[in-house]
Amino acid sequence: MAIAMLLKICIKGTTQAEEIAAGIEEQANGGNRTKRQAFKDRRYPNTLWSEGVNYYFHPLASREMRSAFLKGAKWWEKDTCINFAENRMERCDPRTSVKCEMGGFPHPRDCQKCICPGGYGGARCTERPSGCGEKIQASTNWVTLEDVVGNNRENEDFFTCNYWIESPVGTVIQVRLLDFTTGLSVDGCKYAGVEIKTNKDQTLTGYRFCSPDAAGLTLQSFTNRVPIMTYNRLYKSKTVLEYRYVPKGSTVPPPLPPTTTKNPLVSGLQCTDESRCVTLVTY
Repeated sequence: MAIAMLLKICIKGTTQAEEIAAGIEEQANGGNRTKRQAFKDRRYPNTLWSEGVNYYFHPLASREMRSAFLKGAKWWEKDTCINFAENRMERCDPRTSVKCEMGGFPHPRDCQKCICPGGYGGARCTERPSGCGEKIQASTNWVTLEDVVGNNRENEDFFTCNYWIESPVGTVIQVRLLDFTTGLSVDGCKYAGVEIKTNKDQTLTGYRFCSPDAAGLTLQSFTNRVPIMTYNRLYKSKTVLEYRYVPKGSTVPPPLPPTTTKNPLVSGLQCTDESRCVTLVTY
């Protein structure tokens, strides 16, 4: 009975689920499993990719990006029945489509909307993404920013906050990481982290940190705006950093010496030894 209930939940189509469950129970009770017809997709053959998966490259895609995609597509073709075919006609007409800023580009399914780089939003990628976070004006003095994001459990989706640190024209911004929650350090910072976009090319991912070991490191922007994104999908994480603006051409200060003590874990996160953290090891 438990098997039948499980299959009804996991398989779309109650009739098919009941047939499969009945067959399994019949076989488990010593009987011969009844032969069944394969599931009939009433939309077949319209659901087949008879001409392969179409794709196209945006003009802003670099040679390296195109090469990486093509190599991945070839490996996928090798191990599956899927073929990839470039469609050079499926793109927005630059004469009539929206003009996107900050390296964004028109959405191929709606050429009046932009696909924006991380940290940017709005109709033309000129606004801070809506939701958690704020726009902050820097000063010549170091000012501390503390951010806590997430909740006390695991989540499928990320909680995110977007900040913009801005300064007067003709200046650049320095951002220094002071602390980050322990127990979340993992390659790629895939559970939680802070991304600081001081890089010159804003279409690229910024510098990501998810360990208190990076405390004391200072980054310097190329312009008078720095998007900062915090994200989390595992319990809670706390980011502590400070920022200020300096004249263009200023030197970046050396890293601060490491501290001997670290801030305690955010309430709800019980991992104290990264290498033994059950949640991360068995995820």
